[in-house]
Parts: sequence; structure tokens; C-alpha cells
Amino acid sequence: MSKKRARAATDAEVVQITEIQKKAEPSQAYVEKRERAERTRAHAFDVNRIAKAVVAAESASLPDDPFKELTANGQAVEPPLDPLVLTMMEENNSELRQCIDAMVTNIEGFGGRLVLPTNLKPEDIEKSKKEIEAERRRLRSFLLNFSPDDDLTSLKMKSRRDLELTGSHYWELIPAGKGIDQTKIVAMQLLESHTIRLTKTDSTQTRFEKVEIDPETGEEYKQWFYKRFRRLLQIRNGKKVYFKEWGDPRIVDRRDGKAYATADAAAKAGVQPEHYAHIIYSNRIWSGRTPYGLPRYVGNLFSIFGSRAAEEINYNTFLNNNVPAMAILVSGNSMLTEGTIKRIEEFTNTVLKRSNNYSKFLLLEAEPAGEGFQNNGTAKIEIEKLKSEQTDDQLFQKYDANNQDKIRRAFRLPPIYVGKSADYNRGTAETSQKLAEEQIFAPERKAMDNHINKLLIWMGYKYWRWQSYGPNLTNNEDLVKMLASIEKTGAMTPNFGRKVLGDIMGDELPMYDESKIDFDPNVPFSLTMADRVKKIKGDAAANLGGNPSTGALAPNQGQIPAEKSAGFNEEQLTEIFKGIQSMLNRSARKG
Repeated sequence: MSKKRARAATDAEVVQITEIQKKAEPSQAYVEKRERAERTRAHAFDVNRIAKAVVAAESASLPDDPFKELTANGQAVEPPLDPLVLTMMEENNSELRQCIDAMVTNIEGFGGRLVLPTNLKPEDIEKSKKEIEAERRRLRSFLLNFSPDDDLTSLKMKSRRDLELTGSHYWELIPAGKGIDQTKIVAMQLLESHTIRLTKTDSTQTRFEKVEIDPETGEEYKQWFYKRFRRLLQIRNGKKVYFKEWGDPRIVDRRDGKAYATADAAAKAGVQPEHYAHIIYSNRIWSGRTPYGLPRYVGNLFSIFGSRAAEEINYNTFLNNNVPAMAILVSGNSMLTEGTIKRIEEFTNTVLKRSNNYSKFLLLEAEPAGEGFQNNGTAKIEIEKLKSEQTDDQLFQKYDANNQDKIRRAFRLPPIYVGKSADYNRGTAETSQKLAEEQIFAPERKAMDNHINKLLIWMGYKYWRWQSYGPNLTNNEDLVKMLASIEKTGAMTPNFGRKVLGDIMGDELPMYDESKIDFDPNVPFSLTMADRVKKIKGDAAANLGGNPSTGALAPNQGQIPAEKSAGFNEEQLTEIFKGIQSMLNRSARKG
């Protein structure tokens, strides 16, 4: 089949094209007008002239980032990633929210209790019993009421979410009254990390005192350190306020962040107690390249954005139906009329009654290859189904699944913690729970407890410490067997048994009150039973003429007098033992 040659333009067509090109060229008047406009524009935007009048032309509008001016002039350190964007990151990914929820629930969501240090001796506890109880009530009241919105558990859960999203969290420690004594903290609240910026560290070091507790003896001791402190800055609604770091002994003006060595020096500069900056206790996921924390998922940001882009493509594909369900092909020397096309559209939209995009079709028309009125073939109309070309499922499934695994692995979480339990049975589920508790949750929980206990020691609480609860991963059947075996060997005391039971139940069970029971709760129960039996046997031996210290019966030519043995036959001894057991049980219930 020969190819058709291109037709040369006629003389009339050449003249017509030339006239069109001339009309398209700009006139001399138009060129001169453009030159004058350029000269005027260059004069209006002359850089040197603007620089001389910069004060008069200064804008009164606020920048988009309220910290931009402070970071530009070096007063604040710019974070490597925008904390506000990090805060909203869980809104843009279907996997990140589940991972953070798992961290919050399993680390901070079980609550906790106040405990005495294990190194306190029983005699010391008894000697300071009233003081210990008074401190417990005072501390418990503080932990339950330091905020109108939160107790300690809810504050920890919010702080954990902020920490996992942005890499940092900040607690404001609010002192009583005008804040002259800043160790008398009466309230705490969480400051959102995206509203906080850090200033540069001081050029000189500051000497400060830190109170520590010896983990072996429980004794407090003071230690001196040197540190270059920095201030923390918050801006909201156009207002700016400064805070100082925990441990900084100086007076800091909350209005401008200036530090003064003493209260007298601050008073001379016009800084009154109501201007003293509050203390911020901060925690972060450490990074060596920035004083801000970085979240665990920072290496998977492209996975998060990629999954979001894949979701948007899938949504647009479903919404717009990029590949129609059918195509109407019209070929030959013909084409559909406008009326025919409208009738097809009306039928598709009214009769099929489906989504508009899924009711659309593709119309393809073919023009004849030749010119004139030559017969170029018979008109032909075909309907071609395109169902096989349509996307019948979401796109990028493997890519999205791989991204979800990457994000979850950033937190080192087993799949069961984000709801993926298809491949789990009881054995693998318990193993995953124990591994996650050992490697992830328990260390983080202990680290948070250490932060809280540092604050309690700094606030002057001598005896009580905070201990968070964890999940009960103990098999009850194995525990019963273990406790029974321990009790038989004489290693289980009643008080220890109640402590173990309290840990399992997630509650603090009180110890036995020795004034209300007739046995020692710190002596193994099996030894108490043995002493009671020995005493009963001794009484029986004395009645029968034997040795009361050993319980041995006196021989009477190989026989025991019938009149004396009748008072302690086997059934009666059994009843005595039952009475002892019942007595011990009643005492335990009273305790």
C-alpha cells in the first residue's frame, strides 16, 4: 500500500500565510510602549533606592513562622525538621498511628504506684512510720491533682505521644505563689513540642548543685556540676515567653530570657518574682547533630510520603475511573450525529444508575484517508469492552506493604501490636509479647520512671518513689506451681506472697498487720505450721509422760497407757490441725 504524498501549498495560500505573520508581528508603537514600561519598572524596583528607604518601607505583617526572625539572628536554634509537620505526620499515614498507639499504651498505659526503696530497713520504716505515711499522702495528692486535666498517667501518655512524634517532650514545673522557691512545685503541664524552640547555650559554664541518692544505702548526697545552660522559648498568639532548664540555679527573666546569678541582681535589673521564668523538664530521643530530639521514624519519611502518594493515586483512580468501561468505535466514511451521542449519554447515566465516572464511555471516530467524494469503504460501528484494561484493585500494594513494614520496624514492634495477627498462634503471640516487653517497653518504662523519681527527689520527697506497672505476662498455672514449690521449701513468707500477688493483679495489697494476727508474717508459713504442730505434739507428750521439748512419747514397756492415749486419738489430732489451719486463714483475712 503506497503512502500518500503531502500536497504543496498554492500561491494563494502562501500569500494568506504571509499576511497572517505580518499581523502577528508587534508594531513600532507597541515596541516603544513596552520599552517605556520596562524603564518605569526598573526605576520602581531599583535596589539601591529601596535600600536607602528600608525603614519607611518595612512591612508590618508577621512571618509565617513566628520563630523565623529569632533563628535568623541567632537567638534560637533552628530544628532540623519542622516540629509542627512532625506532629501532623500520623494524620498522613495508615501505619504510623498504630505504631505510636502501641508505644503509648504498652509503656505508659498501665498506671503505677508509690513504693518504698528496697534498701530501707524494717526498723527504719517503723521508726519513721508517721513521717513516711504523711509524705505518702502528700505525694499521692500531688500526683492526682497537679493539673485540672491530667493525673500522672494521662500526662505520661500525652508526653509519650509527643515524644514519639517529634522526638521531644517538655514539662512546665509551676511553683507555688510567685515562684520565689521554685522547688515547691504545685502543678505540672505538658507544653506541645512544636511551640518550643531552644536558644543557644551560654558562653560560660554555671556551677549548680544536684541531689543524688545512693542506690545501695538510700542516703542522699549532694554533688556539684558545671554546665552551659540554655533557655527555652515559646511563642503563641504573637506573645513570647522564656523558660529555663531544669537544674539552672540562676534567676531568668521570662520576658527577655536574661539570666541573673542572684535574686538581688535580678531585683536591681527590675526583675520581680512574678517575672521569674518557670522551669522546663525536657526529655528527648537523643541525636548527636541537634539539641532537639529526632523521632524513631525519621529514616522512613519517604516511606510515609510514598504511601500517602500511593493512597491518593488509588483514590483518584477510583474516583475518576481513568479507563472507561467501553469504547464505541466508528470507522469508515461516517461519524455519529450529535443526537446519537446525547441519547447514548442519557441511556448510560439514567438506565445504568451508577457513578458518573463509571457510566462514561470513550467515543473514537475515524476520518476517511482520501479526499473528495470517492467511496472509501463502508461505515462501521463497534462496541469494544475495556473491562480487562480497568484496574480491579488498588495500585502499589506491594510497595505500600513494604513501607508499612519499614515504619513498624523503626519502632521494632512485632506485627501483632498493630493488628496483624493472621500468622500468629498462642505460642508465637506469647513469645512476641515477652520479646517486645523485654526489648522495647520495659526499658522505656524504667527510663520514664527514673525521670519522675529525679523530679521527686529534687522536690524534697525522701521516702517514696514512682514505679510503673507493666503487663501481666505470667502464666497462672506455672505461677501456682512455682509458689507451691517455694512454699514447701520454706522460702515463701505471707508478706512476700501478698507482694507477688499484688504485682500480678496490678494492685498494691497491704501487708499484714502484726497487731491483728497471732503469727509472724515475715516468717515462712511452713515454719509457722511446723512450730504449731511441734507445740501440739509437745503438749500431747507431756500429757502422756513423754518429752514436751521433742514431742517423744514415754515408753511403758512398749505400750502407752490407754487412759492417757484416749484423750489424743488420731481423729482428734486431725481436728486440732484443721482448727489451726482455720485460725491462720482468719488471721490472714483480717490482715
